[in-house]
Amino acid sequence: MLDSIPEKKESRAERTDRIARELINAKRSEIDKKTARLRNIRLQMEQIDKI
Repeated sequence: MLDSIPEKKESRAERTDRIARELINAKRSEIDKKTARLRNIRLQMEQIDKI
């Protein structure tokens, strides 16, 4: 049989920290995607200017 390990109850501070980190990571991902998109557009524009 599987040993049943009781889950540790998350404290209020741990919950707040986890949620804040999830929000920050989500925002960072959005920013990184936007930066990559804008970089690609800039590089394409530079290629057009060279022609």
